[in-house]
Amino acid sequence: QPAVSQALLEFLDDFSKVETNPVCCDHRVAGLMRAMRAESLLVRQHVQGGGGGLLGAGGGAGAGLTVDRETGEDARRIILELEKRLRAAERGRDDAVRNEELKQGRAADFQDRFAAAIQGQELMHDRLISSEEEHLRACEGLVEVQQEHAEVKDEMSELQYKDNLMLLVLEQEVADIQVVEKQRHNQAEELQAALERENEACRALRGGLEELRAGAEGAEG
Repeated sequence: QPAVSQALLEFLDDFSKVETNPVCCDHRVAGLMRAMRAESLLVRQHVQGGGGGLLGAGGGAGAGLTVDRETGEDARRIILELEKRLRAAERGRDDAVRNEELKQGRAADFQDRFAAAIQGQELMHDRLISSEEEHLRACEGLVEVQQEHAEVKDEMSELQYKDNLMLLVLEQEVADIQVVEKQRHNQAEELQAALERENEACRALRGGLEELRAGAEGAEG
């Protein structure tokens, strides 16, 4: 198996060991919430205690009443601000939890995709090995065919050499026969010429013999 696939498998094995521990409730946020609630409760008690004192005093002085009203308004503003901060902290906590869940879902999806990619790569690797094996078998068959072709070519070359050698021998024999035939033809012509000369000589002898006979017969008569 290639080194890349081995490295990916090792990475996947290490990635599968990663454990997440989502925090549903952040203690810092919870402590801030408790502090805000406690502060809000103290302010409410202070406001309620200040208002009760005013009612029990039977009206009090005008300056004291103005101070108590300003204190109550400041307390209400503080309470509202604390409540806003508390709601913002709760929204931040909810957003953090949702983000953590979203990250966990993405991590799981990434892990599934990564595992599917590894499986696809292994399948592709197996197909590549099968293709290489088929290519190797085809190359072996091609080599065998080439060897057979070379053997047949060598046999044909040897047969052609033998044929050429035999043709040369036959041509030499034909040339020898032609030479002998020519010699015989020349000898026949020479014999024919000699025979004609002998015939001429015979005819000349015959003419002479006939003349001798004629002369002999004339002498006897």
